[in-house]
Amino acid sequence: MSLNLRIDGDVAVLSNVARLMNDPRYSTSARDLEPLLGQGIRLFAIELANVNDTGSALVGLLMTLSRRIRAAGGDVVLVRCSPAIKNYLEEMQLDAYWEMLPALDEVHTYFDRVRDRVAEPE
Repeated sequence: MSLNLRIDGDVAVLSNVARLMNDPRYSTSARDLEPLLGQGIRLFAIELANVNDTGSALVGLLMTLSRRIRAAGGDVVLVRCSPAIKNYLEEMQLDAYWEMLPALDEVHTYFDRVRDRVAEPE
C-alpha cells in the first residue's frame, strides 16, 4: 500500500493520500485494507493534510477506501482537510458522506460518540 499507516489505539490513521491519488492502482487500494480489517480494526481516519488537489482522483480514492471500510461494518472520517477539499466535497454534495474533523486529536472523541454504530469484528 502506498498509504502510510499508523495505529493509534483502535483507530487506523491513513496518510500520504496525495501520493496514491495519481497512481492508477488506487482502484485496488481497498484490498490493501484487508489485513487491517482482518485484525478487527474498524475505525479509520484518512488524513488529508498535504492534499491540495481536488477532483475525480481524490473522490475515487476516498470512495474506494470508505466503501470497503463501511462494508466491513466500520466507520471512516476525514481529518485535516484543506478549505479547497471541504469546498469541493460540499459542491459535489459529498460532505454528508464523511465527517470532517479539523485535527487528529479529535478522532477518538468523535468515535467515542458513534462507537455503537460500528460493528464488532466477526
